[in-house]
Amino acid sequence: MKDITFNMMLEDSLDMPVAFRSLCTLYDQESLKWAENYTDFYIMQFIVSGQGILRCRGKEYKLKSGSAFFIKIGTEFEYINTGNLKSAFLSTVGTAPETFAKSCIDDHLFYESVDLKKYLGFLEEIKMEYCSVGRKGRLSSLAYRLLSEFFSEKNNSEFSLNEQILSYIRQNFRKKITLSDISRDLGISVSKLCHDFKRAYGCSVFTRIKNLRLDYARELLSSNATLKIKDVAAYCGFEDLSYFCTAYKKRFEKSPGSEILRS
Repeated sequence: MKDITFNMMLEDSLDMPVAFRSLCTLYDQESLKWAENYTDFYIMQFIVSGQGILRCRGKEYKLKSGSAFFIKIGTEFEYINTGNLKSAFLSTVGTAPETFAKSCIDDHLFYESVDLKKYLGFLEEIKMEYCSVGRKGRLSSLAYRLLSEFFSEKNNSEFSLNEQILSYIRQNFRKKITLSDISRDLGISVSKLCHDFKRAYGCSVFTRIKNLRLDYARELLSSNATLKIKDVAAYCGFEDLSYFCTAYKKRFEKSPGSEILRS
């Protein structure tokens, strides 16, 4: 049975790190082709059952139950339904998916197999929140967790060195980590770590860590009115409250206090 596709109220959530376009937990996936620069949203899709083919950037992937992929805005791709293909999906915009998307090779990321039950659970939780209370901060926070889990999948054999660095940072950004920690755990020199990362992403490793901490802090502040700013700062890895407030305002042009959920 085909599920309802929820078209989210995008305009009401554009100030959030993740804003929604649509969500569906069970969709009869027809064959279709998206032209380059046609899509204006990021797509995260999970194959629930059936078989099909995904073509993207000159590559072809077999789709089956448990397959999953993420596609950047403006990327040409094509689905071919070769047998009762059913999918679940979430389409989004915002600074958070944009940040995660920077780690994609060829404008997309494909997994042959993921924990389908886990990700369908995420989508159901988002759907329930949207259909009940509909708190935009909570919705954004749930989507951020889904994105973080998806991009932290441990298929390191398929990841480039820089993708492994990003995955490591996303899993550990709330901790006190050093360049020596990262280089030791990934088996590379500190100089190669810094040089390759800066060349690939145009910023230092510590700038990326700081931005991840700030993005997560914003998620927390906008979804829970009971949290204290100093506790959020500490939880996200900032030891100095004054530095946290200054960095937060510089990144978002708002003070942390102005983000706290008021409803």
